[in-house]
Amino acid sequence: MLPSTGDDAAADSAHNHPSDGDAPASSAEDIESLEHFYFILSGYRLVPTHPLSVDLSIPSALCILHRTLPSGSWGSEKEAARVEQEVVDLWLGQARSRSDPPDVPVAAAVGPPAASPPLPSRQSFSGVVCHSARAGLDLFLTAMRGRRPTEDSGIAVGGPYVDRNEVLISAVSIPDIARILRYHGCVPVPIDLDVRTAQMTPQAVEAAISPRTWALFVTHIYGRFNPVDPFADIADKHRLCLIEDCAEAFAGTEYTGHPRSDVALFSFGTIKTQTALGGALVRFRDPDVAQGARQLRMEWPVQSTVRYRRKVLLVLVILVLQKPNGSRLLLSLVRALGLDHRPLFIDLLRNFKAGGEMDRLQQFRLRPCLGLLRALKYRLQYWDPTAFDNDMNKLRVFTRGLESHGIGVPGSAAHTVNFWLYPIICPPHVHPKRMERALEAYGVFASLGSTQLTLIHPPATGSYPRPTNADALMKQVLYLPVHRHVSEEQLRVMSRAVVHAFSALAQPQPRARL
Repeated sequence: MLPSTGDDAAADSAHNHPSDGDAPASSAEDIESLEHFYFILSGYRLVPTHPLSVDLSIPSALCILHRTLPSGSWGSEKEAARVEQEVVDLWLGQARSRSDPPDVPVAAAVGPPAASPPLPSRQSFSGVVCHSARAGLDLFLTAMRGRRPTEDSGIAVGGPYVDRNEVLISAVSIPDIARILRYHGCVPVPIDLDVRTAQMTPQAVEAAISPRTWALFVTHIYGRFNPVDPFADIADKHRLCLIEDCAEAFAGTEYTGHPRSDVALFSFGTIKTQTALGGALVRFRDPDVAQGARQLRMEWPVQSTVRYRRKVLLVLVILVLQKPNGSRLLLSLVRALGLDHRPLFIDLLRNFKAGGEMDRLQQFRLRPCLGLLRALKYRLQYWDPTAFDNDMNKLRVFTRGLESHGIGVPGSAAHTVNFWLYPIICPPHVHPKRMERALEAYGVFASLGSTQLTLIHPPATGSYPRPTNADALMKQVLYLPVHRHVSEEQLRVMSRAVVHAFSALAQPQPRARL
């Protein structure tokens, strides 16, 4: 258990005594006076240095680098097809796709376990390896574009996106998802979230369906999982296409998407769980759509192996710098230059750079190179579910410690609480930037810009409700440097720092005497 820090009254005051302007002097003094204490307690105060991390060890990165080197049949289409099929077999062949994501272990189960629904055979689904999840979505929408509706299926809309072009999407998503939908003639309609589960509610989805609705886009953000069954039922009822975005939520091959999802997208990008430093696995419900996607993908150029190898080398450098001594060296250097290391770190890790719409499309309209395919195969082969579960349990304990002091963690009431990023909610009267500065004084490098997740705004025309919960969340969210590789000792130190910072900023502003 995490050590108790402060008292509940101090934590409650964070929500009951709003203040504005800069933090009071007494709070700043408290923060500074405790700074050296945390430096001594942690032993390596400057680690971790950023909410984003690369889920990769140095030996694993070296193994990936080795797989980018030329060998006997290097570069042949036949070899690439063979390795891709091995990747798909590893993924879907081991899968036991269920209606709901795996449960978090419960301490005391009552009665015998419920029988699982019939498991679809591996042949029921088709898998395609893509350069990224964005590429997978682009392929799916392109493959669906020329299909015509049949009497028993309303999801394949002729000229998708003409008479029925609205896609109901989570109000918190990355901008590229909305851009890709718009590029294909769709209209993204954001649906508000329940912040406790970090998911849309079925009631909000039902209320938003109109004669123009074509698809329902379910996104699992921050690594959280919630049952897809209610959304699958809605999709069946209204004959909607069901798209499942699991880019932030890979948790092993036990779950490869809901059986009724028309497409499920899993990402293995640089900052994702079990990263292969790129690539995505896309599972199609309809083999014909999958085949169409494969044929369309063949028109794209192959990703540069040299560039991929350079990325692996860059990540190796980053992994070295993430070590305690490397972090101290990096931070000393960037501070001496008057820079903030956080945006630099994000730029180094981000897969896609800013640019015009077509520029961004061309960035991910690529076929994965053989080196990336081999890296994906290696990462699937050496996935360790026990280590992952242990790491998630460690972070759940940390979360309960924060919540016991009144600190909100979005999605903590989700069906399955896993962690990709670690968001917290700042009190309404405290701007996240102030909290970021306060935590930095303790050696905790939180960040506002750790992710491209943002609020998706309603269409400019039409009467669409504003997603107020998602809007409030995005205005008050801050990301802690917490991930599966943070040690329990660091988590204890961070828990104390966060609680003290919240309590300090919650103190009422003393009024000046006239």
